[in-house]
Amino acid sequence: IVSGRFETNLSPEAEFDRIWKYVNQRQYNCKESEYLGGKDTQGGKSYDLCIEDKFWPIRKNPDQKCLMYSFGIGNDWTFEDGIAKRGCEVHLFDPSK
Repeated sequence: IVSGRFETNLSPEAEFDRIWKYVNQRQYNCKESEYLGGKDTQGGKSYDLCIEDKFWPIRKNPDQKCLMYSFGIGNDWTFEDGIAKRGCEVHLFDPSK
């Protein structure tokens, strides 16, 4: 199977597992982050946002543009509200409704 620039002999299920592990594995050890969104203990969606300057330049430069698209919000837009409160333009889409 040729996928983009990589060739693999994995089954579709094995390839999915490989990609899933890669996406869910920490790729960078962020030194400064904060959780935004609902509390996981209440079934909400919260995410760890790396706010180091190289990933979050809007923190030091309010003129920096920031844009976020969110899909499938499921009646919990607390994370998106947190991003908007930090100066980003946020667009929400929920095709399930």
